Amino acid sequence: MPKEKRVLRAEGISFKYPGSRDFILRDVDFEIEKPGVYLLLGSTGSGKSTLIHLITGIIPWLQGGSLSGSLRVLGCDPAATPLPHMPAKPGVLLQSPEVQLFHRTVAEELGPCSEGKNRYAEALGLHLLIDRKVNQLSAGERKRVALLRLLLENHPLLILDEPFTNLDNNAKTALIGWMKAVSSEKVLLIATHEIPEGLLPSIRAFLILESGKLEYLENGDPVRGRLGNYLRAGHFGPFKGPDRNGKPAILELEKIAFRYGKREVLRDLSLRVGRGSIVGIHGPNGSGKTTLLRLMARLLKPQGGRTRGKPRPGLLFQDPERQLLFSSVEREIAFSARDKAEIQGVLERVSLADRMKSRVSELSYGEKERLALAALLAADPDVLLLDEPSQGLDLAELRRLAVILGEERERGKSIVLVSHDLEFLKALSDVVYELRGGRLHEK
Repeated sequence: MPKEKRVLRAEGISFKYPGSRDFILRDVDFEIEKPGVYLLLGSTGSGKSTLIHLITGIIPWLQGGSLSGSLRVLGCDPAATPLPHMPAKPGVLLQSPEVQLFHRTVAEELGPCSEGKNRYAEALGLHLLIDRKVNQLSAGERKRVALLRLLLENHPLLILDEPFTNLDNNAKTALIGWMKAVSSEKVLLIATHEIPEGLLPSIRAFLILESGKLEYLENGDPVRGRLGNYLRAGHFGPFKGPDRNGKPAILELEKIAFRYGKREVLRDLSLRVGRGSIVGIHGPNGSGKTTLLRLMARLLKPQGGRTRGKPRPGLLFQDPERQLLFSSVEREIAFSARDKAEIQGVLERVSLADRMKSRVSELSYGEKERLALAALLAADPDVLLLDEPSQGLDLAELRRLAVILGEERERGKSIVLVSHDLEFLKALSDVVYELRGGRLHEK
């Protein structure tokens, strides 16, 4: 196939961010010409999102840096032709989909697509979201809206950055089913930190990024033996902690109720958080998990019921970019730290000590998540309220997070952990609840 007809072609791509001495991508070469699912894999901070931003033209149009090599996307150079002006446009899902949502309501956001009769749109819950306001959606629901718009449009190339994070199991299953169905006619380039096992047989090739270098591997039995770090199921063992029984409560919620307008989110909800315990909470997209954390952090007031105890809370947002305030890593921690001498130590705990002098804009999404956690730890709250802290983390970073949370519990801190990753919750928590129908149900 002539080079200009290939869907994606990279030759000798190298890139480093402004002010950085190190290249995050080094002589990256690959070609994609046939329809199918292509997984872009790599550890946290390996450069997956940077490569996505180069392919979509975010770099250099919205973000600078030093770039060399040649890149063609559907016959165009994205550094010379902005995505809106490409003759054939790729569909793009960014890691933070809310930056791609521009309208007040879901119906306005989807436009003509909202009337499409598509079984995957139904499975992703279009009928439940269509009349909702975008600013009242959960992160998972916003991702589903952004995905729905892409799935119902006719793009020959789809570039998806961490599409599975923030989605509940039903939405993940629907998305995987759609990917399988269109893999014979579209190219799907998917950046992810783990491989959904249901998608594995449909993957044409793996693009593995490590230390700035990319390796292209066709799918097959010999290759799968090298994918242990990305097939996480069954690889995350339990972390034993103290028993929750008999611990005095640091925070109690009794018969809490909350609604957005006419939509009831929480009703008759009760929860007891023991001192030095970890409470895990999971539930479907839009069930009220983030609302519950915001109530516990006193950012929202309950409309019914009462709370007992006023511990000093620390809330980790689901999107770390919404709570990072400064341009540099060092200043971010210095602002939160009670003891400025502990900045180095806090960054070492989250494996970011070597990035102390870096700009926040240079960090990967997973590194920003760890930086936001470090800022929270530096503030030394009584209760850690963590909203999807495992998103965007590879297996090694998940294990490191588990160790940090275990250390905080040993120090007497209480932790409320919200996640769609049930295996992760069960490994760490003293008790796990499902939030369903506005109430908590112990698993």
